[in-house]
Amino acid sequence: MAEKYRFEYSVSALLIFIHCLVVGCEAQSPWTCDISKGKWVADSKLPLYTGSSCPYIRTSQNCLKQGRPDMSFQKYRWQPRTCSVKRLSPRGLAELFRGKLVLVFGDSLSKNFAASLQCVLHAADPTVKAYRLAQKKTAEWGVEFPAYGLRLVSMFSNWLNNATALPDRNGIEQHRIDLDGLDQRIKDLLPIADVVIFQATAWWMPPINRWYVGGKEVQMKATAAYERGLTTLRDYVAGSRSGFKGRAVVMGVSPPHYNVPVAGVKKGSCKVNAMLSSAQTTTVRSGDNSSSELRAIQQRVLAGSALAYVDVKPMSDWRPDAHIQNWSVKGGAPDTKKNDCLHWCEGGVTDAWAEMLFNTLQ
Repeated sequence: MAEKYRFEYSVSALLIFIHCLVVGCEAQSPWTCDISKGKWVADSKLPLYTGSSCPYIRTSQNCLKQGRPDMSFQKYRWQPRTCSVKRLSPRGLAELFRGKLVLVFGDSLSKNFAASLQCVLHAADPTVKAYRLAQKKTAEWGVEFPAYGLRLVSMFSNWLNNATALPDRNGIEQHRIDLDGLDQRIKDLLPIADVVIFQATAWWMPPINRWYVGGKEVQMKATAAYERGLTTLRDYVAGSRSGFKGRAVVMGVSPPHYNVPVAGVKKGSCKVNAMLSSAQTTTVRSGDNSSSELRAIQQRVLAGSALAYVDVKPMSDWRPDAHIQNWSVKGGAPDTKKNDCLHWCEGGVTDAWAEMLFNTLQ
């Protein structure tokens, strides 16, 4: 009997080997790709969902519904220069997350990204229902996709580190940030999570934060504080005391576009309908020191760590056209005076981020 099994195993192995020689076999090694260099290519198959088909798009980010006349910003995907990218599809993402608890922690831009993930998943399974996650003292609401047994919960955590509100100073809110401590909800939920996605940089740079280490206030630049805080996150998530056994990802810096080098566009506005040229993108990068510094810190701290890093800043630098601009709402009507050049219209750049995440987690 044993000889029969050995013979059948040998035949099977030979058939697999021949198949790989003829049609090729996909390697099972982690996806390694420098996504910082590439180009946006037109794709008529996009977007994967619409503002009317997905219930998870915030009104302020549902730009077409708010009257934006063009949808060209939704018709591009990012193609890295040196590697191939597996196309994102609703079923593909749902299968990747099948049976998993996916947590997204971060600021309003992480919420922007989480909505993209929810919309792509909703296209695969519209029988979605509300899901309540309770663990220790943490209770949060998310969504469950029953056909795939997956749950996705998105939580605000503007710094990821432990933060405490302080009395306002001259009408400006202040926060105490403990750089050597994490948001307790992260610590509570890591042991039960399968995939954790972090994205939080927007609140680090304003001079309204007060930094603490070891319970004492310390004086340091915001960039140094961010590096200390990110290092705390990295070491805890990767360490044994976290109880985390899943996949952790840090999404890169999402760049603002409040100073677009386009003729006729005033400073503080990003009212353009086309992506930037290569020269214009270079100008934007040279004038955005804060985002560039934060990106350099991410690269340095996360290099070689157990936390995957999806470097979305370079690809996003090109795309002021995909921001909300003034296609927001105020009092139920388009807010023509507001220019949001930080957040993104859903069905666009954030979906390209999702495709990079999809490939990273393969």
